[in-house]
Amino acid sequence: MSIRRVKKASEFYEDLASRINKGQFKNTDILNGRGKSTGLTQKRIKFVIKNIKNYKNHYKSIVDFGCGDGSFLSELVEFSDNLTGLLPSNSEVNLTRKNLKTKDLNKKIEIVKGLTTSSNLKSNNIDFIICNSVLHLNGFTLEIVEKSLRNFSKLQKNSGTLYIGELPEIEENFYKREKSIIRKIQYFYKGKNFLKATILYFYHLFIRIFSKRIFYTPTEDMFYMSINDFENLLNKYGYKVIKIYDSNTNKVIRNKDKENIELRRLDYLCKKVS
Repeated sequence: MSIRRVKKASEFYEDLASRINKGQFKNTDILNGRGKSTGLTQKRIKFVIKNIKNYKNHYKSIVDFGCGDGSFLSELVEFSDNLTGLLPSNSEVNLTRKNLKTKDLNKKIEIVKGLTTSSNLKSNNIDFIICNSVLHLNGFTLEIVEKSLRNFSKLQKNSGTLYIGELPEIEENFYKREKSIIRKIQYFYKGKNFLKATILYFYHLFIRIFSKRIFYTPTEDMFYMSINDFENLLNKYGYKVIKIYDSNTNKVIRNKDKENIELRRLDYLCKKVS
C-alpha cells in the first residue's frame, strides 16, 4: 500500500495520467473519478444521455469541462459534429487524445488544455456545456465554483444548455478526517444512510491496508451545496434550472424533496436565460 498526500484532486489526476502514459496503469477510466469502476461510468453516461435526449437531441457545439478519458464525449457524438474536451494538464490531454485515437474518434473530438475557470474558447459560442463530477473535487471552493459558472455563462450562447453532474449536498469526506467516533456517527445520521456509509468506510479501510494500489489523500476540502443554494448560484450567473436528478438513481427531484438535505449527489440540467 502506498499513500500520497496531495493538496488538490487535480494533482492526483495529473499524476495518474502520467503513470498511465508510462504504462504503470492500463485502465484510463481512473481519470473519470470512479477508480476502476467502468460499469459505474457507463451507468452515469446512460443517465446523462437519457436526460439530455429528453430535453434536446441536437447541439451545434458541445464542450466537456474536465472530460476525463473522453468516455462521455465518445457517447455524445450522436448529438453534435463539434465536440471539445478540456483537461487541466498536458499529461491528461495527451492520454485522452491517445485513448480517443484507439476508438477512431480523434478527428471528431478535440481535446485541449483548459480549466473550468479559464480557457481559450470563444465567448457566446457554445451550445451545450457539460461539467460532470468536477465542481465538487478537492480544492474547489465557492470562489472557484462561482468563477467557473461565470466562465460558462460567458462562453455560452443564450438559450444554451448547461449540465452540472454529481454535485454533493453535504460533505462526503468529513468522516475520513474526523477522529471522534461520536462525530462520525453524527455525520452518518445526518446523511440518513448510516449502514451504507459504515460498510463503505470499513471496505475502504480494508483495501487501504491490504491492497497494493496507490491511494491519494487530498488535504483540501471538497465542495458541496444544498439544492436551494446552488439554484440561487446558477440564477446569479444567468441560468434557470430545468430539472434536477439524483445522480445515483436518476430520479427527478421534486420541489417537496428540495428541503431534505441528504448524503447524495445531484445533476442539474439548466438553460441560459440571460
